[in-house]
Amino acid sequence: MGSPAQRGRIEITRDGEKSIVVFQFNPSSLRRSLQPKMVGGNSESKASPLYFTGPPVETMNVRVEIASDENASDIPWKDVSAYGVRPMLAALESAMYPAVDQIESSEKKLKSGKMEIGVYGVPLIVFIWGETKAPVKFTSMSITEQQFNKKLLPTLATVDLGMQVLTAEDVQPSDPAYSVYMAYQRTKEKLAQLCFESNVAAGE
Repeated sequence: MGSPAQRGRIEITRDGEKSIVVFQFNPSSLRRSLQPKMVGGNSESKASPLYFTGPPVETMNVRVEIASDENASDIPWKDVSAYGVRPMLAALESAMYPAVDQIESSEKKLKSGKMEIGVYGVPLIVFIWGETKAPVKFTSMSITEQQFNKKLLPTLATVDLGMQVLTAEDVQPSDPAYSVYMAYQRTKEKLAQLCFESNVAAGE
């Protein structure tokens, strides 16, 4: 027997604690868009060479479907009647909120004058799709709850998720997302090299 099919997932790490949202059903498509960052090489400055100013802005869009029933066996929470699919929705949604502890801590500092503006740490979010491991930030999330049980808990939901890859230009080298991104780009360059080597061999 062959190895089971890999599942896409999202890892969310906040204050050392990691939540892993494994896709029950792999999305049928993943849409990616890359917008390069360059200067020079235009009609107004013909003498100016073309330069990259950083990695491209890369966005990803994916649709995640979540389902549960009384006999569901492939979800971490077993009491479907008590929770429906809310735990997975909550795990994704909470990555877009500052934690309650952060809000309360900042409120105390604001009242005491130790802080003038409330700011909150953002969790490390890593989108994993096969060999792809990209640090991302959620840019949009649209949730459609489609079926409900007697307690009006959703038992079927669709999440349209928009993400932007965090590059080495977006974070400090000390940020955990930095090393994740560098590995992500190295993987791309390694795969691209296979294509270049094939072209060289074909030309010989």
